Parts: sequence; C-alpha cells; structure tokens
Amino acid sequence: MINIDTYMHIKIDEGLPYNHREDMTRKILSFCETGECFVLLGDKGLGKSKYLRHVANSSSFKKSYLDNLNIEFVYVNLNEIFTLSAEQFLNILLSTKTAQKIDQIEQYLENLNGKYYLILDQSELLPILDDEIHRILTSLIVKFKRKFAVIFSANFLDFSKQESLDYINQHTTATLLFTPQSTEQILITVQQFKKTYNLALTNEQELLLAKKSKGSPLFVKQVLITIKSGDSFEKSLKKYLSLDKKELDNNNAKTETEDLRVREFRKFFTKNQYLFFVELLKHINQIVDRNELAIILSPESGGSGVSNNAVDQTINRLRQILTKENLPYQIISKRGVGYLMKNLS
Repeated sequence: MINIDTYMHIKIDEGLPYNHREDMTRKILSFCETGECFVLLGDKGLGKSKYLRHVANSSSFKKSYLDNLNIEFVYVNLNEIFTLSAEQFLNILLSTKTAQKIDQIEQYLENLNGKYYLILDQSELLPILDDEIHRILTSLIVKFKRKFAVIFSANFLDFSKQESLDYINQHTTATLLFTPQSTEQILITVQQFKKTYNLALTNEQELLLAKKSKGSPLFVKQVLITIKSGDSFEKSLKKYLSLDKKELDNNNAKTETEDLRVREFRKFFTKNQYLFFVELLKHINQIVDRNELAIILSPESGGSGVSNNAVDQTINRLRQILTKENLPYQIISKRGVGYLMKNLS
C-alpha cells in the first residue's frame, strides 16, 4: 500500500511550462469559478496528469493564477491510491495525518473562505474505490454545493466504461476537452526534453518530431528516450510512427486491466519494489527513465542524491521476485537510460 506521507510530499516540477497551456488554464479556472463539478477529457500522452499536478501543487502556478481567486486545489491520482481506506482518503483531502472522520473535513469546508476543488485523475477507476469513499464524495458534493466540487479527469478510451459514467454523470454539469499542444508549444517541449536527456538534434529534427508528435509530450519523450538508448533519430521516430492506432488502443486497454490486477501482486513486494512495479506497469512496453525511478526512492529530494546502484538493486530484487513467484513480466535494462517491462502472458 502506498505510504501516505510519501504520497503527500511528491516533488513538483516547478519548471513545467504551464503557461504553454494558457487557454486551457483560463477555461479550467472559468469553470471552477462556478463551483460546479465537471469532466476533463483527453487522450493519453498529452501531459494531462502532469499539468493537473502542477495546477494543484505548484507555488509558481498559484502565484500566477490564484492570487485573486479563492480556489484551493487538491490532486489525487486514483491509480496511485485505489487501495486506500476511507480514513486515509480523508487524510489526503485535508493534507494532514489527523483527519479520520468526515466531521473534520466538513468543519474545514465550513470555515473555508472560497472554493475547494478535488482533482480526481484517472476517474475511470472510480468503481474500484472503497464504497465509503464514494459516500464521502457524494456527501461533500451535495452538502457543500458550489463550495466543494470535483474535477473528474479521464482518458477518452476509458471514459466509455458504463460504471464510471453512471457515477460521474450524477454530479457533473459540463465536459471540458484537454486538447493536444500546438506545434509551437510541443516544439518547446521537444527542446526541454532534449536538454533533459542531453541529446543533440538539428533544428530540422526538432521541428519534424514536433509535427509528427501531434501535440503529445509522451510521444516526444518516448522517441527521445529511444534515441538516448542508442537508436538513431530516424529509427526511433519510425518505430513510434509505425505503431497502428488500433494496436495502441489495445495496449492501453490491456494496461488498464493490468492496473486493476496490480493489487493481487502487492503481497510479494516491499513498498519501494511495489512502487517500482506500478511505475513500470503504467508504462508497459515503454522505457521508464532511471531518474523517474530514483524519485520513488527519495520523493522529498526529487531523486537527487539517489545512486544508480540503489535503483539497480531495487530492480534486481524486483526481477528475482517476478521469477520466484512466476509473475508474467520481464524487466529489460536500457543501458544509460532506464528500464522497460514486458508482459509475457
């Protein structure tokens, strides 16, 4: 089970270019000023989760956009906390370890001079939450209408699941689309990732990658990570362009199914091994940067100071457990970059 203290102190990338989403930000804040619950829909790979984490937790975002707005945001990724009890969920709502009764969050909302927005990312996973959490959410939405509200963020592919739709439709009044970045915006993303991975690309390659990405930061990241692992620009770009949309959709659907099964495997791992496993599973068949795994070992420092050996040891132990327990996954090393997990079933 995820450690509450770790979850509540995840380091936020203050350098995220949220201003590249100026129109998106204005639309979201306009919706939030009404105090209504709404749905935020977008394709996978557009950077929606990272953007929403920044909205909720970045001090620079708050200074730029919320100085004149009494809106408090709390971000929760349901894929990371679906094993939590109702009491632990209340802890997150108040960002404290002392809230164990709904009375405490209700008292907080009574005294709040403004609006409280809970961002529920990956809302398609709502049906597997504890029933008591559903009751808490419904109670707060109804009792504190226009003061406590929820942004239900979901992916297009998964939002068609009827169980999720039924619950969300009870409480929402509108849908907002999270659109791909423009070519100008994604070009800046290309340049940032290029700098992160210390790669040399020509201006022509940067522009080509930006155009072929169709506004998806994930596409850009995967291509550049593959280049970092030793492939040429042309080969890396061709690899991801050759993936048929149907194949991508099937892989995404399969990954969501695996996310639901991950609870079956918790008993085999320590906390860090489990968090590594979840991170690799979320990016099945894709390379996960070593730095992102380092953050898991030291979230308070953003992975700073974590040795390569510490990451390797956790991965090696994870591999041993996968083999010992005959779990159908294989972890492959990408030298100098990170790791990739494959499903063997």
